[in-house]
Amino acid sequence: MKIHTFPFGPLASNMYIVEVGGSFVVVDPSVSLARLAGLGRVFDPSALKAVFITHGHFDHTYRLSEWYSARPDVPYFMSPDDLFLLNEDLFDNKADDMLLSDVWNPEKKDDSDSRTVPAAEAEHFFADDSLFEVKVMPTPGHSPGSVCYQITDRTDGETALFTGDTVFRGAIGRSDLPGGNISELMNSVEKIKKLDGSLRIFPGHGPDTTISLEIRSNPYFF
Repeated sequence: MKIHTFPFGPLASNMYIVEVGGSFVVVDPSVSLARLAGLGRVFDPSALKAVFITHGHFDHTYRLSEWYSARPDVPYFMSPDDLFLLNEDLFDNKADDMLLSDVWNPEKKDDSDSRTVPAAEAEHFFADDSLFEVKVMPTPGHSPGSVCYQITDRTDGETALFTGDTVFRGAIGRSDLPGGNISELMNSVEKIKKLDGSLRIFPGHGPDTTISLEIRSNPYFF
């Protein structure tokens, strides 16, 4: 399994491309195929199997429409609890508009709601897949519909957890945005803590880590 990380935009949000056996999936479609090509990274859209969205904030869904235009026939998994975020400018007219939503997200997503299917369906979709195994863990708190995706390479057993903005290296996500809830977020952290210590974590921002490293060093895991 090859995991490619593409941080992009004013928030350096990570988009991931996970390759197995000539096919790939995308986690959080914030970078376009054209932008990837400009970086010298060319991925054949015909090899795309699915798009996973960890949560609905604009910096993680910014290029959803462009990926959909390239491959409208593959599933786009996302929690229904976050669909309202696809068409909402959370940071408009706020005093702390440091997130630059007017610049970064100039257009509404229009009919994006119809492009997604419930995140939980990912497990069913990949149940008989020869390359990918997918498990979905609801982890609300940063947003109502935040989820983590555990993606496993069926050919060699390698696995990784994509946590969006629930857990970062040494930190956790914000809970003060609309729909956030600190109690739910801490409950979600507790669920993640119980996973295998060797499991690699790929967060929505910043470098990757492991469960065991976070247990040793992340104050929210103590």
